[in-house]
Amino acid sequence: MLFRSYLDGKRDVSEEGKRVFDVSNRAPLRFGTGVCAGQGGSTHFDGQLDEVRIFNRALTDAEVGELFITEKGR
Repeated sequence: MLFRSYLDGKRDVSEEGKRVFDVSNRAPLRFGTGVCAGQGGSTHFDGQLDEVRIFNRALTDAEVGELFITEKGR
C-alpha cells in the first residue's frame, strides 16, 4: 500500500518511503499506534491526527491540494 502524508494540502516527503503496510491480512487498520520493529514494543503517536481519509486510488498532489482548499473553507 502506498503511504503519503500531507500537511496543509502539501505533500510531506520527510517520511515518504519509510513506511510499509501489509494489507494482505484482515487485521484492523489502526492510526497512531503500531509495533516498532527492533525496539521490543509498541509506538504511539504523540500528537493529533486530523482529517484522515482512505481512498481506493492514489490521489495526485493537485487533488489533495484541492481537497484542502475546499475543506478549509467550511
